[in-house]
Amino acid sequence: MNLLAGCRALQSCGQHTADDSVHDSTPDSWGDTSDTYDTAAWPDAGEPYTETFGIDMLAYLGPATFTMGSDSADVESNERPEHLVTLTHAFWLQESEVTQAQYETAMGVNPSFYGDCDDCPVDQVTWWDAAHFANVLSNIGGFPSCYHDPEGDGTFTLKDPDPYACSGYRLPTEAEWEYAASGAEDDTYSGSNTADDVAWTSSNSGGEVHEACTLQRNALGFCDFSGNVWELVGDGYGAYVAEDQVDPHGVDGADFVINRGGSWHDESSAARVTNRSWDAPSYTAVNLGFRVARSVP
Repeated sequence: MNLLAGCRALQSCGQHTADDSVHDSTPDSWGDTSDTYDTAAWPDAGEPYTETFGIDMLAYLGPATFTMGSDSADVESNERPEHLVTLTHAFWLQESEVTQAQYETAMGVNPSFYGDCDDCPVDQVTWWDAAHFANVLSNIGGFPSCYHDPEGDGTFTLKDPDPYACSGYRLPTEAEWEYAASGAEDDTYSGSNTADDVAWTSSNSGGEVHEACTLQRNALGFCDFSGNVWELVGDGYGAYVAEDQVDPHGVDGADFVINRGGSWHDESSAARVTNRSWDAPSYTAVNLGFRVARSVP
């Protein structure tokens, strides 16, 4: 794939190289909708469904209790300590990252550096862009929007500090992401202990992004949690604590937001289910995207 293929007017394409503006794994509005909505046609527990723009949402998950983080000797310090997390809210989650075609259909632009691949994950989006996309999707689907832009400058934040309070589209919490990525199993990567089975990383990607869901899925049916592109989640960054947690979520509006899962540009170790990284909400990269979630009311 040509690194400059498909560049859009919103990009400074000539400023990029193969290793430029990639996410570093090293720790260093749309209008509002009514708050009334009809849930009668929503799928029952365990049923997948396809939403606007072909967004495939998988099985409502939870409530559940699982072990989050890792105490293994070969992980980063911010993955420790292991702790029990209980999710008391059921939720749906997109089976893969938001694709370029889905993003462009909703937003009218495709910011991706690899912009000639409709079925590849969208990239070069900020956390605020992802929140805006979620609002647009909620608006079109007739659901309440979860984010607002109080300053009118595109710096979206949650309307309610509790992400579970909104039944529209949103970014998953970090705990929801890790629970779904683990596949209710204990694999190092999402669906396998062998990275190349499930993850596009520097060992097998050929130095470029790949179409979504072309490798093995995890036990819950999700794909690409490990590798392909890093995924923004809803939480502001914070250290783990050595105590049980119930419905944890980071501080909204934090200086740094969390992203998970590694990418085509990173070594396989970055694709561990428990690996964590962070950047400013304004940050974009050619290997950074997202997927969306919805709370079940």
